Amino acid sequence: PRLRLEFAAGLLPASSHAAFHRTWFFPGEEVQSITALIEELQRRFQLGTRRLLLVLDGFTVPPDAPLQCLRDGDVLLVAPEQGWVCAAPAAAASPTLGFSPP
Repeated sequence: PRLRLEFAAGLLPASSHAAFHRTWFFPGEEVQSITALIEELQRRFQLGTRRLLLVLDGFTVPPDAPLQCLRDGDVLLVAPEQGWVCAAPAAAASPTLGFSPP
């Protein structure tokens, strides 16, 4: 799939890929899993061995998922595993999830 990437602030090396904060990305045919996609991003954007999360629509994509779980044009946030907090929707913060007791 063609993917749209948005890198978390400060993740990209300032000297090399700062212009790619938001970019289209076309994974090679050898990339068949989310883990392989993360490895390709680390290599191509010179991120070293930093542990990364991919976030789609506010949800972390499991590293063991197949690449086919992504659709053409999906927007993925690429964030460092350490220190990343995904804001929960307001409804999820409520233990009743919007239901009232009888």
